[in-house]
Amino acid sequence: MLKGIASLLLTTLLMGCTSVLDKKLYRASLASDVSGPSRVVLHNIKDSVSEAELAPTSFTKSMNTDSYSFTRDYISMPSDKYKAMFGISPESCDSRYRYYSSKNNREEVAVGRARRGCETRANKINKVLGGECNCRIIALGDVFFYEEVEYRDFRKTFPVMIQITEGDEIVTIKGVAKVKDTRTVGDFELFNDAGHQVCTGSYDMASGPRGTVSVYCYEGAYAPCVSIVVRSPE
Repeated sequence: MLKGIASLLLTTLLMGCTSVLDKKLYRASLASDVSGPSRVVLHNIKDSVSEAELAPTSFTKSMNTDSYSFTRDYISMPSDKYKAMFGISPESCDSRYRYYSSKNNREEVAVGRARRGCETRANKINKVLGGECNCRIIALGDVFFYEEVEYRDFRKTFPVMIQITEGDEIVTIKGVAKVKDTRTVGDFELFNDAGHQVCTGSYDMASGPRGTVSVYCYEGAYAPCVSIVVRSPE
């Protein structure tokens, strides 16, 4: 009797455990980033969604690894309910942040909730960086609109804004820093939103949230070394 109960329990657990590899994922391309009210978003992506193709096996396998745990959680949400995911753009804002909404009864509701959740974060970043960060749709249901790297939990990039005072003038340099590894001491390259490298630099964060950053920008026109306190917007 006990064996029968144990067998039934094991069977139930296995039936309720769905791997990302068991789900069909789809890929579609967008001509440009799509944002805005729910109806506008759905209208602008409908052609791409209708032309979506089965995602390559390599894409699906990547989503099943620990490097994509956030997206894996999204994929595991029921497909018989509407779900959507938004991410912050451009890359110089916070390319790692995403927000999704699932288990919705209407597609428009899923898109609206995901967009608003993402925009809450984007607005906080705008207050800190003084930028124009916004949110774009990156997945609808099981259709994904970007390459694998868009969905990684951690990318070796982070937003940077440097302000240099020269007399009465303040020179602002904004972009995304790309590091070679995740050490607390290392080098980076700074790219603007057009993808052009504008600075190189080094950082030392071995002491925790406080550290130093040295940069060499525009062929030496600006080369400050500054002390910084790293603190993410809450």
